[in-house]
Amino acid sequence: MNTADKKSALSDFTSSRFIFTTGFMIIGAFCTHLGILLAINIIELIGIGVFTLGGIFSVFDMWKISKIRSVFIFVLVSVAVSYLLFN
Repeated sequence: MNTADKKSALSDFTSSRFIFTTGFMIIGAFCTHLGILLAINIIELIGIGVFTLGGIFSVFDMWKISKIRSVFIFVLVSVAVSYLLFN
């Protein structure tokens, strides 16, 4: 990977758009799984909340591009959150 590609990837990963959408979902999923693994409910609930925020930000971000995809993301996040809360 050359330096131009590295700078481009670094700027993509540090953009606020990436952090608030994909970053929140990844951090939320990690915290949720860590809370389940350690049997600490507060970490699990914080993870579910962050995951939900990331899903909502993803829906708003995708709404400008494709309304069908944004509804699909909303349904997937809703199913995942309901599974985590009621399981």
